[in-house]
Amino acid sequence: MTTATRGVVRTAIEETPELDPVPGTDEVTVSAVADPRAGGCRAASGCVQHGFRGRGILRSIRVVEALTHGAVDYVRDVVGRGVLGMCQINGRRVAPAGGSLMSLQPGTSRTLGGLTPLDLEATQAVYGSTLEPGASRDDVVRAGLVHRHAGN
Repeated sequence: MTTATRGVVRTAIEETPELDPVPGTDEVTVSAVADPRAGGCRAASGCVQHGFRGRGILRSIRVVEALTHGAVDYVRDVVGRGVLGMCQINGRRVAPAGGSLMSLQPGTSRTLGGLTPLDLEATQAVYGSTLEPGASRDDVVRAGLVHRHAGN
């Protein structure tokens, strides 16, 4: 994580006896439950819940996973979405299937060896930029990190 974020994000993993830990400031918590809907998710597969401390400034992440999810789902949701703030991408349009942690579809059985070269390049570009927390999409475009028409 330190390499991917150029030293901006440092992680520590702790186990807790709490069945549904509530994240504090700058924390990501994970709960594996039989029914994610009972944990506040709309989907039976689970969800990633974001807490904000201000407009566009992340405070915490709560990941609720179905007990049936595999390692790929867990890593994508906790590391990709939770810690790094990445989003799901279309593997047919952006990266070949497996070319990015975020292009893997739920339930994929691929073995993970960590972030892919594409994930590292994208993450290092963001964390190495001059963007401030809460930056707008226009700020991201001006920094040259995405094309103005990307995602439209």
